[in-house]
This record gives sequence, structure tokens and C-alpha cells, in this order.
Amino acid sequence: MDTLPSKNYSQLKKVHTFLMRYFSIWEKEVLNYYPESYDSFPSNWVKEILNLSEKEKWLIDSKKSFSPIQNTELSNIFNEINNLSDFLSKKFEQSSNEPTDCTLSINERTGLKIKKQHEIEQLISFIKEEKSQHSMINGFIDIGGGKGHLSRLLAQKLNIKGVCLEMNPEFVTKGKALIKEQDVTFSCAHLPEQDIERSKKILLNNRTSSQDLCLGLHTCGPLANTIIQACVGNEQTQLLNFGCCYLKLGPGKSIGISNASKKYALPLSKYALTLATRAHTGLTWEDYLMKRKVKSFRYGIHLFLYDVLGEKQFINVGDGKKQDYQGPFSVYVFKKLSHLGIQCKIEASEIDHWFFQKEVQQKIDEMFCMNIIRWQFGRAIELWILLDRACYLEERGYETKLGEYFNENISPRNIGIYAKKLSNEKHL
Repeated sequence: MDTLPSKNYSQLKKVHTFLMRYFSIWEKEVLNYYPESYDSFPSNWVKEILNLSEKEKWLIDSKKSFSPIQNTELSNIFNEINNLSDFLSKKFEQSSNEPTDCTLSINERTGLKIKKQHEIEQLISFIKEEKSQHSMINGFIDIGGGKGHLSRLLAQKLNIKGVCLEMNPEFVTKGKALIKEQDVTFSCAHLPEQDIERSKKILLNNRTSSQDLCLGLHTCGPLANTIIQACVGNEQTQLLNFGCCYLKLGPGKSIGISNASKKYALPLSKYALTLATRAHTGLTWEDYLMKRKVKSFRYGIHLFLYDVLGEKQFINVGDGKKQDYQGPFSVYVFKKLSHLGIQCKIEASEIDHWFFQKEVQQKIDEMFCMNIIRWQFGRAIELWILLDRACYLEERGYETKLGEYFNENISPRNIGIYAKKLSNEKHL
């Protein structure tokens, strides 16, 4: 008898259908494909954002509120993107400020950034609940564990033994100095990306049993896929994985590892992967104003290259320092052109006059508004990547759930994949 598609499979299909509907918007950077990128954005959408105040633009760009464009086609699309996350089995809920036995003490917080403190407390709380209810967690392997802060505190708070697997020997040495008990051992090892057999051997040599929780907090690019595939190959019974740095996956149609992703393939460019990596971070008003300034200069210099100097092919001018965007536009232009080896005999006063022309500022504003629209699609792209991994695990006999484990304002890459191997009877 045919079985019904899983929730993750159905959601992968749903996300794929949505993203392909707006492929031309998110697939390419606005700047890199000027002026063709203008054709991808309906003019009424751009106008809706353009007519807003800076504060209202910030509310949308930071995803704090879509009320400035409520009851519009664009707001419906943005809300649809947010609703794509409704399937998550676990939603982060801010707990009370009352300390619990999972709360880190002042001494335990020493040397840890706020983000790391938050992540460790949330993971300790989750693993403790799983351990007490129905999971046979005998130990853990913390992959890419750095100096072992998570490993050390997991072992200490939950009274379980673990291995901190870290490729940087300096981190391993420093981590060992922090360990007072013998509940955590360090292993200096590197899981070679896409070499599943070698990665399986490394994990086998460092685990105490197949019931160790395989934990990967913010595993960069293809490392997450390598860990997942190696764990499946070793029949590890449980894993908890958080992806990040999706740009490192490498663009193309072969990013997916599941059978489901072959059916609902998403051709992801480097621009789309960058969008998935960056687009769900918080944005304060001060951050927004700085972003506005940076984009203004970045868009401005490319318009200058295109319209004034006749450079019709995109030229990567490179990132700048914060102070580069504080002075006159002409100073920024001369610095970048000098670095690129492009001669320019136009006077600084003429360049600044050109920059502040109404039609130039209009184009810059339009491109900035296009960027605000495009930015909203990053979370949906990330969901497709994570759902592919979840489907891969399900296809190989794991019960798999995606959930929000952290406050996204503190830790933007807050969706984790938690998988438990089903018995053969349940899998069948």
C-alpha cells in the first residue's frame, strides 16, 4: 500500500513551487545584472516601497512589520514567505527570566559571547527534555566543537560523557585546559567534505556507541551534508544539526542530497546561496542607516561605471571599510578606481554633482527598494536546503523534525534538524 508523503516532503514541494514562481527576483543580485534586473521586479512593487518613509522601509527590511504595505500584493507575498515556516514542529518561545538548572552561572558564562550563551542554554534544555522523556542518549559527539564550550557544559549539566571533535589543534589545546573533569575528551580531526567513507570512519573511531547524539552546531556549507550522510552510514540513532554558510555549498543544481530534491530541484546561484546565508539576520535602525549609506555608494559607483565611464560589464569593486562611506562620494570613487586600475580624469566636484542628480538618486533608491523586496526570499531558500536534508534522512528511515531552537534575533540560523532512527518495523 502506498504511504502518504511526509510533512517534510510536502513542504519541500510547497517551498519549491513558491520559489520557482518568483525565480527571476531572488536568483540574481540586483546590482550585478543592472539594467536587466529592472525587468524582474514589477514596477508597482518597487513604487510601493519607494513611497514609504525610511522608518517604514526599515520595518519591512528588518521583517519587524509589513503593516506599511498592508492589503497589497507585496504584503501578501511577504506573509506567504513567513507562513512557509508554519510547519516547523518546534517554535522558539522566550522563557521567563527565572533561572533553571539549565541556566548558565556567572562562572559558566565567562568567555562566552551572548549568542553562544543563549545557544548552549537552549540546547541543554532541549537535550535534557529529550533524554528524560524518550531518547536513549548515552553520550554525544560535538562536531566542530571549537574550544569545547558546548561539550563541557553539556557534560556538566546533563551528567553525560562526550567527545569534542575539532580540526583546529590550537582550539583543542585551549579546550583541554578548560576541562576539569574527564567527561569530555578532545579529538583533533577533520571530516573531509564529500568524502563520506573517511568521515564515517572518523565518527566511528570517536563514538562510544551508535546511540551517541551526533551534534553539529552551525556546520558550514557542505559539512552539514557530510555529517548527515556519515551518520546515516554509521546507523547513528540520533543527530541534531544546524546549517550555516550556505554559500560554501557551491552553486548549481546538485546541491540537494535527497531523492525528493531531484524531483523538486532548485537551481541555486551563488547570489541565491548568499541570500539564504545572510537574509535572516536582525537589523537595527542604526544598522539600516549604515546599510542605506553603503548601498547608496555601491549602487552609485556601478551606475557611474556604467553610465559615465561606459563599463557595461559588471565590475566587482570589493568591500569597503566603514569610514569609506562617511566622506564624499568622489573620494570613495577615486579609491575604488585606483584599486581597480581604472583611470578617471573627471574632477571630484563633477563626480559629486553627478551623484546628487535627481535621476541618479532615483535609480539608487529604486535599486535599494528592489533589494528590500529580494531580501525577503532568503528564508524560503534556506528552508528548501534544510528540507532537502530532512527528506534525505526520512528516506533512510529516520523520524525527522525541523524546529526553531534559538531566538532569531540572537542567533539567526536558528532552525535545527533533529532526527531519530526508526526501528525497521516502524520504517516499513
